[in-house]
Amino acid sequence: MTIQFTRGRPDRVQVYRELIAIARATLTYLKQATERLVAAGSPLIALWQAQVCHYRPLIEQIIAQTERRVLAGDPVPADEKLVSLFEPHANIIVKGTHGEGGTHGRRMPLRRLGAGKLSGSRSK
Repeated sequence: MTIQFTRGRPDRVQVYRELIAIARATLTYLKQATERLVAAGSPLIALWQAQVCHYRPLIEQIIAQTERRVLAGDPVPADEKLVSLFEPHANIIVKGTHGEGGTHGRRMPLRRLGAGKLSGSRSK
């Protein structure tokens, strides 16, 4: 919420720097925990480690795109952005006129069934 209500680029950049530091520290803790749990050999720990292996690169991608976009001021094309950690297939759907921002969401292919009815399914 702090980022949402922060006015002005200098204040927002500082809040993002703090958030990035927290995310990096969390990745360090995850690495340490993973190293300590290797010898345990439990199926639950193996499942946890698989989840860590899945999410770590996504978190690193989010940190990199935030540094690029917020700290360096470089634009990140929509097709390179990760907009959801838990739904990495989500796209940015641009609505409205240029410059108004976008809506995060999922594109769904639709088929016309006739009689004004549409059918769609989630795409991944």
